[in-house]
Amino acid sequence: MKISRIVVLGHRDHGKSTLIANLLLSTGSVSEQRLEDARNEAKDIGMEFEPAMLLDRFEEEQRRGSTIDSTRMQLRHGKRLLEFIDVPGHDELITNMINGTSYANTAVLMVSAKENEGISAQTRRHAFLAYMLGIRNFVVAVNKMDEAGYERRVFYNLSEQMRKFFGNVSRDVVVRFIPISAYMSQNLTARSNRMSWYHGLPLLDVVSEMNDMTLKGDNELRVEIQGKMKYEEKTFLLGRILDGTLYRNEKVKILPFEEYSTVTKIVSGTAEISCARLGKNIALELKNDDKKYSAQSGMVLYRSDTNIDSVTTLYAEIFILGRIPEKVSVVINNRKIEGRVKIEQFVKPETGKISEKKTYQTRIAAYAEIRLSGGICAEPFAKIRDLGRFMIYDKGKFSGMGIVKAVM
Repeated sequence: MKISRIVVLGHRDHGKSTLIANLLLSTGSVSEQRLEDARNEAKDIGMEFEPAMLLDRFEEEQRRGSTIDSTRMQLRHGKRLLEFIDVPGHDELITNMINGTSYANTAVLMVSAKENEGISAQTRRHAFLAYMLGIRNFVVAVNKMDEAGYERRVFYNLSEQMRKFFGNVSRDVVVRFIPISAYMSQNLTARSNRMSWYHGLPLLDVVSEMNDMTLKGDNELRVEIQGKMKYEEKTFLLGRILDGTLYRNEKVKILPFEEYSTVTKIVSGTAEISCARLGKNIALELKNDDKKYSAQSGMVLYRSDTNIDSVTTLYAEIFILGRIPEKVSVVINNRKIEGRVKIEQFVKPETGKISEKKTYQTRIAAYAEIRLSGGICAEPFAKIRDLGRFMIYDKGKFSGMGIVKAVM
């Protein structure tokens, strides 16, 4: 069964935990024992049970098993398994998203319809950071509609403000807007009678639809090499198909080494297969070349006639989290390489607009040119997302992240 991951973002008081908890309850995804335990815990501390308390039990259980960066809950919807990732608090957001949520297809951005809450600077920062981490599908959930008397005017006003914000950020995002009341379970899994003026789908259906809208390339073969293994006394390369289909006996171009070879075997699990398609993890053998390339990082296989070469310059949008001097280390596609950064313009995450300030700041975005000390495999994010994002380090310390807009 395919797993779709959805990160839930927004201000800490705008109902993220309540939304996820009531989705779990509405779909029968919580065991009676866990529900009973949460109710008893609330009773023990003299509080009335709230659905969001369920997430406390999930967090406690997950931390007991291993160190985690975010709380993840799964539920079934039709033939799909949806995994919701709860990212609590501004300080934790960056670490959590870097450690996994950048691979989510969709972000649910919570906005409060309650008077004096609305759209906060934190809401906009969360949305901008999600965009920087590669998310292009957004569902803006205007929550607490019960606090606003389920007024259509309130929903449309907040939706228009967020529509303008996303318009400033980029033209390559897809945004859907939906009015909900997470606390009252309105418009979560079924249309709400209290908002008959809304003619769209309930939240769970919208999220499922958005997850089907994934970024795709041009069906030009891209195989990311991630490591090596021994199989039948031979060295095989471990890879993932980022785009296209790889066939046995196909001649391939190997970058950044500007070499050519032939794929003699493709293995999935323990079975040899004749071809592997988009998203497949495989082991492959290159004709007479397994040892030559097996220790290299950042290697990508292309069709032999692909008109593309390794690049030495990135034109990118970066998000600054620490010190970014002129000389940095860039990690893209598991390859670490030295580079020189030239910042062209700063961008305000709260508005998506160019900043008039010229001085260096942290927690701000920027357009930058990065000249690398050697060739790497990189492409614009809009074409191949896995080859279009990178991390920046200053003397081994994480300092920022970016997405590639153009290459040279």
